[in-house]
Amino acid sequence: MSYPKWNTLRGKWSLRRRIKETIQASGGEMPLEDLLDYLKNHGYMKEMIRNRLHLLDVVVVDGKARLRG
Repeated sequence: MSYPKWNTLRGKWSLRRRIKETIQASGGEMPLEDLLDYLKNHGYMKEMIRNRLHLLDVVVVDGKARLRG
């Protein structure tokens, strides 16, 4: 039996929590590419997330990712 490379049980809430913890640990903002590389190393698809950051309450300003609000 072959399993997909990514975990299909990881939902929006898990991803949002992981992003929030990562950005907060780096002082409230971090370079977008560093965030996407971190998520890729944890099994998420980089380009899919890049296109949907606004749905995950992340704002990108001058290449830096911040949490909305």
